[in-house]
Amino acid sequence: MSYELAPATALLDTECLCCGRALLDAASVTAGVGPVCRQNYGYNEIPDALRVTANVLIHEAARGDCDNARREEIAATLSELGAETLAEKIRDRFMSPAVRIHSQVVTFGRGEWAREVDALVIKTAYNPAFNVAFKEGVDWRDRSVAKDEDGKFAGWAFLPTARRDVWEVLKAQFGGQILATDEGRTTIPGGDT
Repeated sequence: MSYELAPATALLDTECLCCGRALLDAASVTAGVGPVCRQNYGYNEIPDALRVTANVLIHEAARGDCDNARREEIAATLSELGAETLAEKIRDRFMSPAVRIHSQVVTFGRGEWAREVDALVIKTAYNPAFNVAFKEGVDWRDRSVAKDEDGKFAGWAFLPTARRDVWEVLKAQFGGQILATDEGRTTIPGGDT
């Protein structure tokens, strides 16, 4: 029987927190991170006196029942311990944002009514329900289409004055999921998570 199936290791993580590969040696199982990922993601930068604390946090972050709010706390603590790259890896692997919002200059209106405006652009994976809710929930004067350099759809643009309306649509469509903004990440209220 492999150690992965042994009752004594049932409470240990047997996959690397960073890459998901099987952990094959005792040091990796103790850390919750494989040797290559320990080197690549800054685990080795954690002072020896703080490694036990880091190991406990890493194992907690890897558990399936750990929610996004707790993972963010763990990532913040690991950053304080000196493992910023490892903290970012946790955010990237487990807390991929479903929604991204960033600032961009967008053209609102057409023809002689066109004007360049500092707007917020919201980008999600294709979601027809969100598209309908966004169009119904945000006044047409407060929204537009953002385009990339090639003239392709880059997301929905909205004026900062429409934040409250957009937030209500986000809560209804993406509650419990991660939102990434220029300021950082947060969990959108609502949903089951």
